[in-house]
Amino acid sequence: AMQKTQLKFKKAFTGFLPQREKYFKMLENFHETISLLDRIPLLKSLKEKEADEALAKRDQEEGIISFVASTSGSPTTLLEWITTQGQGQSVDALQLKCFDDLHLFDSEMFAQLDREVQEQLSLVTDDPHHMKELMGIERRLSELEKRLNEAKRITQEQNDMAQGFLNQQARLSSTQSPALILPDLCRSHQQQLQQMLDRQQRIETLQNNFKKSKQEMSTNIHQRLGWVMHIETRISKLDSDLIYHMKTLRMLECNLELLSQIKAAPQVYADMVMEAARRRLFSSRFTLWAEALVDDSKQMYLTETERRKQFTRKLGEHFLLDTLFKGFDDMPPSFATRTPPPFDTHLPEVTVDDISLLRNTVPELEEFL
Repeated sequence: AMQKTQLKFKKAFTGFLPQREKYFKMLENFHETISLLDRIPLLKSLKEKEADEALAKRDQEEGIISFVASTSGSPTTLLEWITTQGQGQSVDALQLKCFDDLHLFDSEMFAQLDREVQEQLSLVTDDPHHMKELMGIERRLSELEKRLNEAKRITQEQNDMAQGFLNQQARLSSTQSPALILPDLCRSHQQQLQQMLDRQQRIETLQNNFKKSKQEMSTNIHQRLGWVMHIETRISKLDSDLIYHMKTLRMLECNLELLSQIKAAPQVYADMVMEAARRRLFSSRFTLWAEALVDDSKQMYLTETERRKQFTRKLGEHFLLDTLFKGFDDMPPSFATRTPPPFDTHLPEVTVDDISLLRNTVPELEEFL
């Protein structure tokens, strides 16, 4: 998982790094853009349109039939309007945050993260401390199995010898002269008891060996599990750091894109003001032209159709209509008999006075107006 995260972060950072200097240059003189935005007036038609939209939204959300919208406290400049769209965050604060984040995300920071990832991966893959594998575990288990088999064999021998004692006791009880065989039996029992004692001591030795081996293996496994937990914790933390930096980088790119649009806002604002005025002028002229065209076309159509009908009524059912002069029943097609539907009705009502106001208030925009 950490490797996948590291690859994603590397891809994102590789695409970001070549643009880093460009972003610095954009932010260097950003205060001039803020000053310019603060001098660009928000046109009356735009404020009225925004107020109407807010009124409609409030009516829809709260079910209010009508209310008088107050324009007090509404933005008067383009900067104030942009600030109201930023959920309380000022453009200055956003610029400073982006500037700090740009200083954070440099090539050295990426190299440091990459080194940490590679070091962590080397601990896992190269295993310099030989913690991934229990060395000699097969040999140790084989020896334990041999000792276990030996202990089972000795235990069986002890059981067999104990059963022999019981058998001899039964035989002694059934004999008629036990005094004759008792001395030999005692000597035999002494030897057998000594053998049982030796075997018991061997069993205890094997038992101690088992305990010692189990303790050694438990300690060894515990150390290795502790190492695994330590490595997993470091990997998890490093993966979390990579995810955090990747999210921060994405947020930085989004904020920089927003600042880039804000920097272009004065020219875009002027272009859109001019385009809105041009479109409203065009739609007005087009509508007048279309209405005149419809009137002329309709008049010509009605005049021509009525004249043809009168001519047909004048001739009546004369046989020449169906012989020499075919096609006299055709009528002209209707053309441009309806005015086109209105368009550009949602555009703000930008006037020539608005454009003059912008030119006088913000001379920097004159070349775009």
